[in-house]
Amino acid sequence: MKKLLALLVVCAWSTTWAQTEVKKITTAQVGEHVGEKVTVCGVVADARYLENSTSKPTFLNFDKPFPNHTFTAVILPSARANFSEPPEKSLKGKNVCVTGTVKINKSRPEIEVTDASQVTVEAAEAPAAPAAPAATTP
Repeated sequence: MKKLLALLVVCAWSTTWAQTEVKKITTAQVGEHVGEKVTVCGVVADARYLENSTSKPTFLNFDKPFPNHTFTAVILPSARANFSEPPEKSLKGKNVCVTGTVKINKSRPEIEVTDASQVTVEAAEAPAAPAAPAATTP
């Protein structure tokens, strides 16, 4: 009986752990994950805040500027208020990851950002250190 109980606990824990793990993908793969919660990473090529619009969204367009972008993260006004700097300025040109459920809007994949914690900036890889000059013997 104890073995059965232990097995049930392990199975329940495994299922819970598996459900919290979110797959990390590239913008090239995002179209294959519509309806799924994923983390999409890529370079923000273009970013715009439509402050004169009634819904006041901020658009982060990945890989290429609008209208040739491959993926969009739409930051809602409630989430925008939680960014320390305007996201259209602070995220443009950076390698950014966005977590959320992928949907299609106007034939393009997008994630709606409702909380600033869904957006992270990936650290840029440090350039390789220059090689030390070869030692010479006199």
